[in-house]
Amino acid sequence: MTSRSIRLARNAGKVILFKNERADFLPILVRITGTTFTMSVSALIGYWRGHKQRLSKYLNYLLGILPAETRNTVVGLAFDEAQRVANQTSVAPM
Repeated sequence: MTSRSIRLARNAGKVILFKNERADFLPILVRITGTTFTMSVSALIGYWRGHKQRLSKYLNYLLGILPAETRNTVVGLAFDEAQRVANQTSVAPM
């Protein structure tokens, strides 16, 4: 067997082996689109949750390093301010 006949035999095997696998781009596009959508939704949910929890964790850290009396004063002031704003919005005409 010559090297040319070996090459032809290899190519013939490849043609038989991969004959049914044509370059269909629609299944590839659907898979890429689905994967991109899934990863984007997961990333957005993670960003949203992290952004939402960041302020809470930072405030918890800040209040944790304050002395108890100062912490209670800050929490009391924040509670009074929230109550005042809530009362103004519930009484305000629409």
